Amino acid sequence: MDRTFEHELNEILRRAGLPMREETSPGHLRYLYHGTSSRRLDKIKKAGMKAGTFWTIDPDTARHWADYAVVDAGGKAVVIELPFSEFDQSAFAPDRAMWHEWSLGTPITPSAESKPERTWQNSIRLFGSVFYGNPISAVAIRNADVS
Repeated sequence: MDRTFEHELNEILRRAGLPMREETSPGHLRYLYHGTSSRRLDKIKKAGMKAGTFWTIDPDTARHWADYAVVDAGGKAVVIELPFSEFDQSAFAPDRAMWHEWSLGTPITPSAESKPERTWQNSIRLFGSVFYGNPISAVAIRNADVS
C-alpha cells in the first residue's frame, strides 16, 4: 500500500477514533463473517453457499447484514463464521459497493494522488469487507450463531 495513502488513512481513522489495526491486513486475518437469516441457513447447511457472497472481518457488521436478511426473508439473524484459511484467495474481489460509496466523496476520501488500488486486500483494510466469487460447500459451514 502506498505510504502516503497509509499515512493519510491512519490520520483519518485516528481523528475518527478508529485507529488502523494491524489485524485487518490479510496476513493477520483469522476469520471472516457473513450475515444471513435462519430461513436461509437451513438451505445453506444442505447445499452450501452459491458463488457471489460478501464477507466481513467484523462479526457486528455481519450481524447488521443479517438484520437486513431477516427483513427480506424472515427468521432470525444468523452470523456464519469461517476461518480465513478456508477461502481461495484467488476468488476474492473488492467490495464494489463500498468502493462506489467511497468514490462519491465520503468524508474519508483521501487526496487523488494517494488513492489506493481497488484490490480485495485494500477492500478489507479500508472497509472490512470483501466479495467472494466461489461457492462454499455445506461441509465448510460449521459455525453459525443464531440470535
